[in-house]
Amino acid sequence: MEPGQFVMVWVPGLGEIPLSLSSTDHTKSITIKSFGPVSEAITRMSPGDRIYLRGPYGRPFTRPTGQYLLIGGWIGGDGLAQAHGWAQGPRDHIRKVKG
Repeated sequence: MEPGQFVMVWVPGLGEIPLSLSSTDHTKSITIKSFGPVSEAITRMSPGDRIYLRGPYGRPFTRPTGQYLLIGGWIGGDGLAQAHGWAQGPRDHIRKVKG
């Protein structure tokens, strides 16, 4: 998984939703906000409850150099947080806008 990609999260008996990963390091994580029946079910889960993932889907962000502006909202915001970590040196300048 790379910034810009997403997974389909499936809760058996309810359905599935697309989500960006909020962490793509060794441990993967997703951030959930209760918005509909599937996300509501996920927020009410207990340890040992299961969800299923399919993916990754989508094209990863292209890694730019120099100055760039990251703009995103809704589920795309989590991928931007990962891309924000790309700043490598003094010539890289990132400005992030999340709405």
